[in-house]
Amino acid sequence: IVLYYWDGVTDLVTDIDMFFWGSTESAFVDKTGVTVGGSTYAADTAINQQQPFPLAHDGGSSYQRLAPDEAGESLTGGNGPDGHDETSEPLPNNWTVEIGSPGVYDLIDLAITGATLSPSSPQPTEDATVTSAVAGLVDVASVTLHYAVDGGAYQDVTCDDNGNGTWSGVIPGQAENAVVAWYVTVAGSGGESVVWPEGAPGTVENYTVEIIVAGEGLARLLLTEIATLGSTAEFIEIYNPNTFDVDLKNYYLTDAIHYDDQAYWNLPAGSPTQSTIGGGAFADFNARFPDDAVLPAGESITISMAGSSAFGEVFVGELPHYEMFEDNDYADGVTDMEEVFPGSINGDTAPTLTNFGDTGTYINGEIVALYYWDGISDLVVDIDIFIWGEGLSYSATKQGVTIGSSTYASEANYPDPFMTEHAHLESYQRVDFDEGTEAQAGSNGFEGADETSENFTATWTVGDADPASVEIPVGEAAVTLAVPARTFLPNIGERFLIEFTTEPKTESVLRIFDLEGRLVRTLFDSRFDGAASTVADFPSIEAWDGRNDVYELVKAGMYIIHLQVTDKESGDRTEKTAPAVVATRLSN
Repeated sequence: IVLYYWDGVTDLVTDIDMFFWGSTESAFVDKTGVTVGGSTYAADTAINQQQPFPLAHDGGSSYQRLAPDEAGESLTGGNGPDGHDETSEPLPNNWTVEIGSPGVYDLIDLAITGATLSPSSPQPTEDATVTSAVAGLVDVASVTLHYAVDGGAYQDVTCDDNGNGTWSGVIPGQAENAVVAWYVTVAGSGGESVVWPEGAPGTVENYTVEIIVAGEGLARLLLTEIATLGSTAEFIEIYNPNTFDVDLKNYYLTDAIHYDDQAYWNLPAGSPTQSTIGGGAFADFNARFPDDAVLPAGESITISMAGSSAFGEVFVGELPHYEMFEDNDYADGVTDMEEVFPGSINGDTAPTLTNFGDTGTYINGEIVALYYWDGISDLVVDIDIFIWGEGLSYSATKQGVTIGSSTYASEANYPDPFMTEHAHLESYQRVDFDEGTEAQAGSNGFEGADETSENFTATWTVGDADPASVEIPVGEAAVTLAVPARTFLPNIGERFLIEFTTEPKTESVLRIFDLEGRLVRTLFDSRFDGAASTVADFPSIEAWDGRNDVYELVKAGMYIIHLQVTDKESGDRTEKTAPAVVATRLSN
């Protein structure tokens, strides 16, 4: 096992640490005299003099270092940090075999990872359920929902444990036009306490109780282009064929297939989860457009599965209108889709539309469904659906399913799926904006259309990917440097995010110095890393992991972030500085 470092510039790598066991000499390391570029590696210990660990360990045990001092290792003349010779360590003296678990850092004592309101727009006298997702390494003692009406005193509701990491409490129904503010607190068994949203009760969530007419906002929209191969190139395009703008407030988008009791059409049943409506697992998503989203008449919008930066890398100079999740360490100018329940977009795996076998053949098929729910009605309304591949049983009809006092109408159940696979940087593209021979009455779509009946083989084709997009804005930004106003803990893996912009025709260097003025790390140099951003809404970002140029963790204390920008023509130099405070935290 070799841990090594390379700065991306120099000819040679640096050995950080090594451990090898057994007697197979081909597994040992000796790069003595190897030349890369204009540099040559120093002498490693000869293989026949290296001292591997000779023992094997059983299941449940492991090789474990006795002390962090590398006793007996040569400290000069080698290829490691400060000249250490990592191949010289007498491993039998410094390691042993023991039973034990790996060390684990106390990363999160307690956290609320999200909280949702259902329904999202409560009606007069309608109860509203707040569901909070709670995570951490300590036991939860209690979860409390606090709510206030029209600026009055906060009232407390004890939340119930749903048994799946979420807790729910109910805000009683209120009168029309009432303004309700709410936040959540969680108490841990050891006295820990966290709130949602961050900053509560100074910062809270709120809603106004308004009458929403069932069906208001419904309109015909079309899925017009879908790219499913290559995670960074995947997107969904939606077109508004109407002569009026469409408010997307109550529109939803999903690729979660029907499985057992999981189906997007269960959304009105309440308390949506991965097991009831799908999303957040197996790279599936179930997403909602933001309340202020609008699709203008006669125009198209694109939603990137992999985020705006990934989209821009494939479609150079372009941005999507929406991104399924924020793929940057900072919020950029592209609006994120919203979760239907905590984790419905970003579960353990980022969302993807890909569903093919290793040879490119279909395995189960896949679906994209654009649907609508007004927050009141018992049933959702299909707006448009596209299905490709096999496995139609996973996209089974909702015909006859009853929710509340309403029952879904009959459906054709996808008699004509699209069966031509597209290649990387191609996409599925709609050619028939009248939706072919799709039945337009008696079913569960807009104005009774049966979206499962469309003859996809006639209404769709494969072509070069050409999504509707927004050009990345260009402009000249002043030299700026922004850092978080907090300490960070590199010894538990935290990173310190640094945002900066420069001006055109300049060279820029971003460095870390200690308080004595000594260089600790060079994070960015435009001569090697390319030009930095000149657009205020899309700054460049670098993340410092608290390590120096030889990959050692720095000591706790204050460091200086230094940005130097030099005009290539005049030589004029602009400098910005900001503090970074490194803290430490002991492991368990």
